[in-house]
Amino acid sequence: MNDKKLQIIRAAIKLFGARDYHTTSVQDIVSLAGVSKGAFYLHFHSKEELLIAVFTHYMDWLRSQLSKTQSDQALTAREKLIKAVEFNYQYIMGDQDFLSMHLKGFSFLNSSVKELMIANSMESTRWMEQRILELYGPAIEEHSFDCANLLNGMLREYFFYFVIYGLPIEIRQLSEYLMNRLDDIVHGIMSRPTIPILTSSFVFPDQNPVLTKETWIEKAHSIRDWIEAHAGDSKAAEVMLQSLDAVIQEVNKEQPNDIIIKGMHSYMISLAQCDPDITARLEALFNEQGAV
Repeated sequence: MNDKKLQIIRAAIKLFGARDYHTTSVQDIVSLAGVSKGAFYLHFHSKEELLIAVFTHYMDWLRSQLSKTQSDQALTAREKLIKAVEFNYQYIMGDQDFLSMHLKGFSFLNSSVKELMIANSMESTRWMEQRILELYGPAIEEHSFDCANLLNGMLREYFFYFVIYGLPIEIRQLSEYLMNRLDDIVHGIMSRPTIPILTSSFVFPDQNPVLTKETWIEKAHSIRDWIEAHAGDSKAAEVMLQSLDAVIQEVNKEQPNDIIIKGMHSYMISLAQCDPDITARLEALFNEQGAV
């Protein structure tokens, strides 16, 4: 970034944090930055554009750190998540003037800034969701977006106590603590039947991965394992698993018979009618099968 442009952004952060956006003039900003008004308008058409640039500056930094972390082959998925927590801490707490801007609600002064903040938050959450999938595997896939939001939510609450009450935080200790709590959450989800609340497809409807026969079969095996672990030893459960095996074999054929698959689908739903969790999983699975 151009040195003068960065000087202007730094000056704006300091003044917006110390005062507010409306009472800070362009003249105030250029005086603190040590540049001329001409230099200001060479880089920014307005004070509003500068405000957007301030938030973009920090968002680009966080995005860059997450990208570097993701490409570091020496790090495990767990270590990447720990680093993400640390980077979010630096993003929010690393600059007291920028933190002051957040506390004054600057992100809601401008619709463009608000949209940027929301997009950045969703991008960061999606990044965490992918690392959670890497760490815990396909068994947690349908709950991965919930888990990412739970992790972010816990992190924000600790930031709140740090800011409002001055609670000292040792960020490495907090990162490890939150990862241990994430382990507890994932274990609880996988050991107890439950339906996800949020899915990334709801927030990112145009970014769903292309579903292939291979990915559908992988999901089917995952659901089969879940049913086997949670449905007990009943005769209905045994027949359901045999039926799902038959469907998987049929789907895996070069030319699957849709009539057989639809018939098995209806039969399995009838077997699962007393268990809404199994029914929901089977319905979601067969709805996706139609797109393969």
